[in-house]
Amino acid sequence: MPRYSLSLTRHASDTADVHEIPRGHHAIYVLKGSLSISGVSLETGSGLQLQSPTQIKANNGPAQWLCFRLTDEVPYGSLDGELLLSEIVELESTAHLLRLDTVSFPMGACAWRHVHPGPGIRYLAKGRLKLQSDDHEQLMEIGDRWFEAAQSPVRATADAKMPETLFVRVMILPTEFEGRPTINILDAEDRLRPRLQTTNRIIDAVISLQDG
Repeated sequence: MPRYSLSLTRHASDTADVHEIPRGHHAIYVLKGSLSISGVSLETGSGLQLQSPTQIKANNGPAQWLCFRLTDEVPYGSLDGELLLSEIVELESTAHLLRLDTVSFPMGACAWRHVHPGPGIRYLAKGRLKLQSDDHEQLMEIGDRWFEAAQSPVRATADAKMPETLFVRVMILPTEFEGRPTINILDAEDRLRPRLQTTNRIIDAVISLQDG
């Protein structure tokens, strides 16, 4: 089965900086400030899909942003910025859905034990989040990142003392999930519980891996 590199880099930019984005499938998310990308302005909390080589620079002062990248370069190829995480994923076909979204939790809210149908990388941008898999648990702080494989069970609980917990996520999904949620709650009793977290879908794009 073909193998690809799914990676996350974090970038800090000022107005004098120019960042070169190479070949590959990219999802850009602005953590702070404002970016200019090919004549498009992106503000804090927004994102953009990129594929062709592109230049990125900050607008009107410092900015911080994330770049999620899917490429056939295995191992991971160079890209300026701080490499936070890189994982090898095996993908069955050439057409997939690239999704960038955020998931926001109010105080103490829980995403009950669930799975998603594709692999992905998450980055905690606000709050504190406890992750529980079938064999371990981990407490995530702001700036932490993690990988979840397809169909990997996890339960996520936001800190009850934090007003908001939010993570940024990219997943590589089957194309039939375009415009549809992917969360699959595993336990019948949990499906009856309230779902308090909010998902904000930013990018939902069908991509051809032959072009990446």
